[in-house]
Amino acid sequence: MFTTGEEEELEYLPRKKRKHVILCGYNRIGFSIVRTIKKMKKDLLVVDFNPEVIVKLIKEKTHCIYGDIGDTEIIDRLDIKNASMIVSTVPTKRDNILLIRSVKEVNKDAQIFLTANNIDEAIELYDEGADYVILPHFLGGEHFSYLMEDFTADINKLIKTKLAHIKELKERQGLGHGHPTHH
Repeated sequence: MFTTGEEEELEYLPRKKRKHVILCGYNRIGFSIVRTIKKMKKDLLVVDFNPEVIVKLIKEKTHCIYGDIGDTEIIDRLDIKNASMIVSTVPTKRDNILLIRSVKEVNKDAQIFLTANNIDEAIELYDEGADYVILPHFLGGEHFSYLMEDFTADINKLIKTKLAHIKELKERQGLGHGHPTHH
């Protein structure tokens, strides 16, 4: 059990073991993934290393656990055996390789989606057994190119998308979703 200074428990785990989706990393990419998993009405377990995120998810009654996916003790607590899908938005190659190997040991049927920083890491994760590797910069450009086609054809769609984007940005505000700065 992990606690904050106020001795608040930093996990909210399901009682029943069922097929579920494990999401490692809520920040930035994971925020949208959680929304989609909930729309799909799939059981979800979020792992995140930010205690503020875990407190927010507990308040929303989203199953979650505080921890680092690079920690084998945390991986052991995730009930990988009963997972249908594992998604890691954590772009640390070493952690993702550990996650792939841990999943493959106990659940060969689970789909594994990971995040990489660059092409070489993505290819290495595919070689390790990832089903799909997210490269955020490539996906961002691809997503915007589709939007751009829609916006040039329909100004109302641009306005609607802009308002929805502002609403989402306000929801994310204060959760540390900013892009990391490089010194």
